[in-house]
Amino acid sequence: MKITREFLEKVLKLRNVRDCGDNFMASCPFESQHSDGKDSNPSFGIHKESGLWYCFACGEKGSLVSLVSCILGKSTRVATEVIEGYFSRGVDVEKLEKKIRSFEEMLNGSNKEENVDSECLLPQGYTKDLPVDVLNFFNCRGISKEVLEKFEVGFCREGKYKNMIIFPIFLGGSLNGFIARVIGEDIVEKKYQFPKNLKKALYNLFPIRGLIYLVEGPLDALKLYTLGLKNACALLGSSISYFQIRLLIKHKVKEVIIMLDGDETGRKASNIVAKMIKPFFLRVSILNLPDGMDPCDISGRVELKKLLKNVVDFEYNK
Repeated sequence: MKITREFLEKVLKLRNVRDCGDNFMASCPFESQHSDGKDSNPSFGIHKESGLWYCFACGEKGSLVSLVSCILGKSTRVATEVIEGYFSRGVDVEKLEKKIRSFEEMLNGSNKEENVDSECLLPQGYTKDLPVDVLNFFNCRGISKEVLEKFEVGFCREGKYKNMIIFPIFLGGSLNGFIARVIGEDIVEKKYQFPKNLKKALYNLFPIRGLIYLVEGPLDALKLYTLGLKNACALLGSSISYFQIRLLIKHKVKEVIIMLDGDETGRKASNIVAKMIKPFFLRVSILNLPDGMDPCDISGRVELKKLLKNVVDFEYNK
C-alpha cells in the first residue's frame, strides 16, 4: 500500500497537503486541540508506505486505520473496508500493528526529553563577574562584553563546574538550564559538559521569530549576535531532536537556514538536519562555510554579509 495525495485530499479532506520525501505533510485534522485552535504551519505528517501519522504540534499519532476512523466517524472495521476498497488490496493488520508499536516507541523515546524535570538551577559558584582570562577568551573571538551581559554568561568559581564558563539557557523567557565549557581550545576531553537533568532545548530561541539560523554551539550564536545576526540559535551539538523540532514549530518558525561548521562532519550533519526538518517548514536552506571555518571565525559584518549570499535551498533530490 502506498498513500496517495488524492486519497488524503479527496477521501480524508486534509488541507495544505504537500510532498516531503517519504512523507506527506498537511494541516492537522485535529487542530481544534492546538493551543491557538489552528494549524497555520502544517505540522501533520503521514508516512507514504506505512500510513503511520504524527502531529508535531498537538502530539496525536496512530495508524492509517485509526485516522480514517476518526475523520469519517466510522468504526475501525468500516475504516479498514474504506482503505481496502480505495487501494484494492487488503491491509496486513499484524504487520501494520508491528510498525505502529515501533513508531510509538520512537515517539515516546523522543518525548522523554520533554518529561525530564525542568527545574535545572544554575550551578554552585556561578557568577556573572567574569575573570580577565574569560573576558580575553571571548574578546579573541570578537564577542562583545555587552552581549555576554545580555545572555547572562557567567563563570563558576567552585563546585563541580569549577573554572568553567556557564551559558544559561532560556526558553520562553524562563531558565531552562545551562551548559558549561572549559576555557581554551587545546582540550583533550570534551569542551562542553551538560547537566544530567538538562532538557536540551535551543540556545537563543527567544524571542519568537519567523527565520532562524541553526548553528552548533553557544559561542557561534553569540558571535553572530555580536555581528548583528540576532536570530542564530544553537543546537548545542551538530544534530537535532524531535523535541527541538517541536520547539521551532511552537515558536512559529517558518524558515530555517542551517549554518554548521565548515568541515566534513559539519556538512554531513547539515544534510541530516535538513532532511529531518524539511517536512515542517516552508523553506529550509544550507549555508556551507568555507573549509575549516566556523561562525566564530567570521571576521566582521562585511565578511558575514558576503557569506550569507551563499545560502542554497535544500531539496531532497540533491
